Amino acid sequence: MRYSSSVWYLFLLCCLINLPMLRANAQSGGELVRGPYLQRATPTSITVRWRTSTPSTGVVRYGTSGSKLSKTTSEPSATTDHEITVSGLKPNTQYFYSIGTADVTLQGNNDNFFYTFPTEGTAKKTRIWSLGDFGNHSARQFNVKNAFKEYVKGIGDPYIDLWLWLGDNAYNRGQDAEYQHNVFSADTGYAGDRFMKQTPIFATPGNHDYAGNNDLRVSLDIPYYQVVSHPTKGEAGGVPSGSESYYSFNYGNIHFVSLDSDRYDDSTYKASNVRFGEGSPQLAWLKQDLAAAQTNPKITWIIAYWHHPPYTKGTHDSDKEKQLRDVRMNLLPVLEQYKVDLVMGGHSHVYERSGLLKGHYGDELTFDASTHTANSASKPASQPGKSESHFVKNRKAAVNEGTIYVVNGDGGAGGGHVKTGTAQWPHNAMEVSYDGVGGSMYIEIEGNKLSATMIAGDGSIQDQFTISK
Repeated sequence: MRYSSSVWYLFLLCCLINLPMLRANAQSGGELVRGPYLQRATPTSITVRWRTSTPSTGVVRYGTSGSKLSKTTSEPSATTDHEITVSGLKPNTQYFYSIGTADVTLQGNNDNFFYTFPTEGTAKKTRIWSLGDFGNHSARQFNVKNAFKEYVKGIGDPYIDLWLWLGDNAYNRGQDAEYQHNVFSADTGYAGDRFMKQTPIFATPGNHDYAGNNDLRVSLDIPYYQVVSHPTKGEAGGVPSGSESYYSFNYGNIHFVSLDSDRYDDSTYKASNVRFGEGSPQLAWLKQDLAAAQTNPKITWIIAYWHHPPYTKGTHDSDKEKQLRDVRMNLLPVLEQYKVDLVMGGHSHVYERSGLLKGHYGDELTFDASTHTANSASKPASQPGKSESHFVKNRKAAVNEGTIYVVNGDGGAGGGHVKTGTAQWPHNAMEVSYDGVGGSMYIEIEGNKLSATMIAGDGSIQDQFTISK
């Protein structure tokens, strides 16, 4: 078909008239619908992520002054899910940042800042928020979050260095829409709070993140891996894992290990329903990583976290569920061999905390305190109903002095506990067991001392313990 010159003229005229509008739409990025949130932090870099309603080429502006964001890092092309790694930063330094496009700032003020990690071995005061089984958009989730915020305000409202997600991060099936509604929203989610835009998040997946699907536990084709960006190449310290499913990182003098207790290593493990079995690539990597951390003179603390706890009598029963038994029998001997200090999990929607345990791989009724516990020294509680314990370990001890195990799946999902059978709640291996209004944990580490506090959803302190080395 041939067009007259007048038709072509009108067509070109329309294009010219609309070109500025088209360009503006491409550069505006639309509305901010997720984030910003911080991932894959190191002493010299950090990854900033956010989502927009329409595609745009994202830009992060940053600098050491909130009024002078003089440096920029841009994406290569337009997208709605933005992920920009800012590198070349100085360790243990505050940076302010904004997100947007070349023409538009979507968010950026004096509350948009982060601190880079300290150099390996630096023993600085480190503040951690640990939270499990939280993203269900419930009043319980809202209360737990607000109780933590009020607690932090009461101690001077300090910067929180790390935020650990312990799995079952978005209910009920870990779908992207559930992450959006239950985690990244501004009401019962966390978008309206400073932690998401200031504190790097390091996560582990749970069974709800895998939607309870055995095929997905092999393929790992779940929204969780589109939400998170984890260090897989040892860029934050530790042995490279090559997988976002499990990884490690160092923060100063602390070594962290995140494991995936819900995946199968391959179809063979799926067929036999075994986690952390002999020959497991994840277990082989873990041994290398812990061996390196244990012999590293710059590392004082080793903390591991994953979703399924080895000991619980809450909404799940570690005597009856194979996943939990696999963790206890296959994984714990490795952790104890390399003298891990603290293990945190979720899955059971309660709070439980052991003393220093070692060598207990059987069911609850086989627990013997005289054999399986180490040098726990309790002291009187400063508040009625609050448990306080103090533990002492030797960093260079020739033998394993025990590990403290915490069940912290109380961030939003409803509670409950085992009330029938010969082995009921509370679990014999646990010094503290709480099934109330939910809660989360605040951890503070400085030099040779670790202090942890369980803050319930009503603001009460249900547990407090310290480890000194």
